[in-house]
Amino acid sequence: QIPQGIYFRPHIVFNPITKKFVLWVRWLNVTGPTLSDDSTLYLTAQADSLAGPYTVAHVSVPMYYANSADDNLFVDDDGTAYIAHTCRNCSTHIVVERLSRDYLLCEGATDPASR
Repeated sequence: QIPQGIYFRPHIVFNPITKKFVLWVRWLNVTGPTLSDDSTLYLTAQADSLAGPYTVAHVSVPMYYANSADDNLFVDDDGTAYIAHTCRNCSTHIVVERLSRDYLLCEGATDPASR
């Protein structure tokens, strides 16, 4: 089930392990007459082909830092996937989170700015 909201910044990568296309998209829950992106959420979905159809896996992926902003996905040569994003709640640091084996959830974060 896809929740009603505003969807933006979609990213799709291919998972060589599961042979699925994985979609990450940010979305805002519309809760009244005004719109604020303070409650930014991530939705993940997967499909057998790039064109879909996509099946929603998670409508609210837990992130290491809440309220992330600009983001992108990266798949390393060894098949490990990451999401890199800025964090508005922590002085706009850039955070890199490793994704789960199926690329549908986060497993942990590294904050390069803290090194």
